[in-house]
Amino acid sequence: MKNTLLVLTLFFFTAPVLLAQRYAGNSESIYAGYLGLYVNPANVVNQRMQSDVNFLSYNISLSNDYFRFSFARLATGGGDFFDSFTTGSQGGTANIVFDTEAILAGGMFSINDKMGVGFQIKTRGILSATGFDKDLIEMAASGFTKSEFYGRKYSGVTSTLSAMSFNEYSVTFGSEVMNAGPHRLKVGGALKLYQSQGSFHLQFKDLEYEFYNEDTLKNVSGQINYSSNFNEIPPDLTKMLPWNQFAGGRFGVGGDIGVVYEYSPAKLENAPYKFKVGVSFHDIGFISIDRDPGTSNIIDFSAQTVDLNFFDGITSLNDINDKINRDSIQFSTREGSFEYLMQAPTRMNLFVDAHIWKGFYASFFSEIALHDYLNAQKTVSMNSFEIIPRYEVKKWFSVAMPISYVQYNGVAVGLALRLGPVYFGTSDLFRTFAIGSDFMGFSVYGGLRVPLYKKEV
Repeated sequence: MKNTLLVLTLFFFTAPVLLAQRYAGNSESIYAGYLGLYVNPANVVNQRMQSDVNFLSYNISLSNDYFRFSFARLATGGGDFFDSFTTGSQGGTANIVFDTEAILAGGMFSINDKMGVGFQIKTRGILSATGFDKDLIEMAASGFTKSEFYGRKYSGVTSTLSAMSFNEYSVTFGSEVMNAGPHRLKVGGALKLYQSQGSFHLQFKDLEYEFYNEDTLKNVSGQINYSSNFNEIPPDLTKMLPWNQFAGGRFGVGGDIGVVYEYSPAKLENAPYKFKVGVSFHDIGFISIDRDPGTSNIIDFSAQTVDLNFFDGITSLNDINDKINRDSIQFSTREGSFEYLMQAPTRMNLFVDAHIWKGFYASFFSEIALHDYLNAQKTVSMNSFEIIPRYEVKKWFSVAMPISYVQYNGVAVGLALRLGPVYFGTSDLFRTFAIGSDFMGFSVYGGLRVPLYKKEV
C-alpha cells in the first residue's frame, strides 16, 4: 500500500485515545485526601484526614474533534483500521490528546495540622496529535483515490505527533505558612522522578503540497523530523502495559508547586472553610530518551514531486531511514541526535471551592496547558474548564456532577461518587455510556482508598 507510512505514523495510537481533569468530582472534595494533590500540591496540608492511601486506581479518557468511533465497528472492523471510525466535516485540522494512568500506590499523611507529606508511584501514557489536515486524513484513508481533492494546494501546514509512556515516582511536602484569624495560607511542592519506557515524536513543518493523483504529490516543500526509541511500525504496545513498565528506561526530573488560600470564619482549628482559592503548576520537567539506532532523521524535500509508491513495503523505522538515505533525488537528510529530551505535559491549575450550605459545595476548576504546539518533543495536555456542584455527607459519601468544557470535545456533564473506600466517576456521562451510538470521547476512572479521618468539629 502506498499510504502505509502515512497511515501508520498518523494513527497507530488513536484506537485508545483522551482527557479532562483527572478524577473530576472527587479530587475537589473536602475529603479528597491524596486525590487533592492532582488539583494542588498544597492540599497535602489537610485538616480533615490523618492519612489516605490509594492503590489500584485507574483513569482513562478520550477526546478529539474529528473522529467518530463506534464500539460495533471497532469490534468488527474486518482488519482495516479506517473501518473503525467515521470522520467529521472536511477542511481544517484534526486534534487528539491522550493521557491515561494507573496509580500503583499513592498517599498523603498529616504530620500535624500545619504540615503534610505525600508520595506516589504510577505509570502514565500520553499522546498528543495536533494540526493534522483533515483532507490529508481523508486521502490517506482512501489510498489517495478521492479525485475531488486532486489539484488542491495546501501551504504552511505544521503538524505534530508526540507520544510517551513513562513511570513517575514523587514525594510531596506542604506547610501552612499563615494562620491569622479566618485566613489560612498553604504552600506545597512535589519532586518527581520520571522513568521513560517508550517515546515517539513526528513533526511536519511548513509543509506545502498538492494532490495530483493517487500516486503523486506535486509542489512539495517543507521539513519532516522524527525520533523514537522503538523501531517497530506499529510499536509493540504491550511494552507499555503497567506490569512491563519497571525495567530499563532513562530518567528525568520534574516537579509541581502550588499555593492555597482558605477563608474559615469559625475559630476551631479543623473547622470547614467558607471558601478556598488555589493556583498551581504541574509536571514542570523533562525525560531523557535514548533513540533507537536508525530511527532519527531531519528530512527536507529535494524534489517538488514525490512518488507515494516510495513508501510501499515499509515495516520498520529503519526501513524508512534506509529508503530515504538512498534517495537523494526526492529527499535530503541529516541524522538527528542520539538522545533527545521529551518535555513533560506542563499545565497550570486554577481552583475555587465554596461552601454553599450544610453539605452543599460548588467548585470552579480550570486546567491550562502550558506548551508550544510547534515543539515536537513535548507531550501536551488539553485545556478544560469545569463547574462542579456536589453534596457531601460527612466522611463516607459524596456525589458530584462536573459540568465541563474540554478542548476538542465541547461541553460534557459527568458524575462522581464516593462510597466509603471506593470512588469512581466520569467527566462525560452521556458519551461514555452511549453504547449504541458513535462517540468522539469518553472518560472513566475508579479506585480504592484506605482513609483515616480526624475527628470532625
